[in-house]
Parts: sequence; structure tokens; C-alpha cells
Amino acid sequence: MIPPDVVYITRPGEFNDELRYSLRTLEENVPHARVWVVGYLPRWLKGVEFVQGNLAGDKWRNVPDNLRLACEAIDADRLLIMNDDFFVTGPVRSIPFLHRGPLAEHLARVKPGPWRKSLRQTKKALEERGIEDPLSYELHVPVVMDRSLLLETARDTLAWTTDIPPQWRTMYGNAHRPPSRPAKDGKSRHLTEGLFLSSDDSWWRDGAAGTWVRSQFTRPSRYEVPLAYDAHVMSNEQATFRNTKYPALRILMEGRSYKLAGGRYTASGKDADALRHYALANPKSGLREVDSAGEDVDMAARLMDGARRDTGPVEASQRMDESDEPPMGYRELQAAVKALGKSARGSRADLEARLEGS
Repeated sequence: MIPPDVVYITRPGEFNDELRYSLRTLEENVPHARVWVVGYLPRWLKGVEFVQGNLAGDKWRNVPDNLRLACEAIDADRLLIMNDDFFVTGPVRSIPFLHRGPLAEHLARVKPGPWRKSLRQTKKALEERGIEDPLSYELHVPVVMDRSLLLETARDTLAWTTDIPPQWRTMYGNAHRPPSRPAKDGKSRHLTEGLFLSSDDSWWRDGAAGTWVRSQFTRPSRYEVPLAYDAHVMSNEQATFRNTKYPALRILMEGRSYKLAGGRYTASGKDADALRHYALANPKSGLREVDSAGEDVDMAARLMDGARRDTGPVEASQRMDESDEPPMGYRELQAAVKALGKSARGSRADLEARLEGS
């Protein structure tokens, strides 16, 4: 059987450690064809196909809309859908279709809030289609779907005018009933049995599962331009950091502990790159790199420059110039148009026209 194309739904943000390691687990353990990134394209990615996404206006509609855009752009029959925080921990020949049991039982365990509201909307949508006793397919695991059926499901999901639409996984699973088996969710702070893991930001940084994935998958994949943070040869150039929020800050990175007392800290080599990486991934920490005059340094540029210095020249096919930078997301466009004192309402094309006419 021909391996599926892989679709990653990605959030905005340049430094996405989970995506970097997810791709490493994919390359090592899962037979696949092309890799597509739908949503936001970090500058360090290479060798992937990109579809601009995250245009629907909110997180509940962005995912099904990103899937719609992917299905309309890709010509493969089968798609392996991945989130940027899914990890495949061992070799697999194929990805099974999994469910977590009856939707009614799942719903009963969920606390009141937007997620419960979405599941109730999903149950209502399925019942209106005559599907009784539906299963819940809401698991944090990879899933392989038929592209044409997924396109149908994504469009159907987006057609609902409620503020929170039904969940596309459970809509697809109950409408088309592929052979499936029950499984536990892969999302956990701790190491769990099974081949699939998932995380949230805090679990990825501090949990046993994130620590284990980072320790096991150290080799960069063919889909990344390695950061100096990951390179074997590190610059010995010293760097100064200051904390603008806390008088003291303790950071745990890659099993090493950094304590920034008095608001300032000097580091070099891998330690400096680790602190840059932490600061960019955690902007609320208040951690900044400064030059001798006390002015903020562009940490992202320093990391990318370090990667190119330590790993050699970047090939033309890998180089990411400013002209290759992904276009603005819808909300970024709105903010840019508002800054010009113009109306931020309308379609993406309307906003781009207002921006270009400024």
C-alpha cells in the first residue's frame, strides 16, 4: 500500500519544540510520503509542502478549516493527520483507527466549559443524522483518513453556524465507521504504554513524557534546519541575559538547571542557546538577551545564525529569505490594518487590499 501524505496542523509561532521532535519521531518510525504543514510555517522547516491556514478567525474553526484547505490542495488519496504535539515512540507499519468508547460516556466525564459544549454539539449533530449511540474518537493520537471523506466532513463541520462547531474526528468516525478499536488517550505528563504520546506546553517542558522524547530523538530530521541549540559544535561567545519580570528565575532545560539571580546572568555556548530558546518559547517569563549597552538582542536571529555557523552553509533549497516568509495570518492582518486607522472588517482579500493601499 502506498504510504499516506502527512498533514500537520500548526499553531502560529516560530519556536515550536514539539513540532521539531514530532517530525523526528515521524521520520524514524512511520512510513510516509510527503509532509504538509497547514497553518503556520516556522522558518526552520525545510522539505515540506505549505498551505497558509489559521484563517477562520478562532481556534474552534481553524482546525476544520485547515483540514478543508489541506484536502483541497493535496492530491493523495489518504492523509495521516498529525498535531504538532503528537509523538510516535516506536516503529509502526500502519496507524490504527482508534476510539475512546461511547460518546455519551465521554461527555459525562467532561467538566462544564467550551470542550463539553463542543461534544454536546457533536452528539446533537450525529443524532440529527440518525446515528444512535455514537462513539467518541476524541483521542490525542495520529489518524489516517480518506481525503475525499475528510473534505466532506470538514465542510459539513464548518457549515454549522453555532459558535463552537462539532468535532471533526468524531463526525468522521461515526459517519464512515472505519474499522477501529478502543484505546486510552495519548495525552499525558507521564510516560504511558502504547506507541503514541501527546503533551501540552507545561508537560512538554517539565513532564516525564517530554523529557523522555527529547532524550530519545536527538538526531535532527531531514525536515529541519538545526538550531545551534541542537548542533554538536557550539559558539563560545558570551551572552548576557536580564530578567525584566522577576528578581530571580529558575529554569530547567534539557535536564540542566539555570538560576538567574539579581536579574542578570552571563552564559556561553550551549547554555546561551538554551536560554535563548527558553526565552523565545516562554515570552511571559520576562527573560531577554541584552548587548553591552543594555539593549535587547534579536535572539531568534542569533539562534539561526548559530545554526548556519555550526552546521555549515545552508543550501539554496533550504534557505529561507524574507521573500519566503509565510504571509500574515488573518488576525495579524487585522492588527496591521487597525494600526493604519482603517476598518479591520471584511475578507482576507479586503484587508490585504487596504494594507497594500496604505
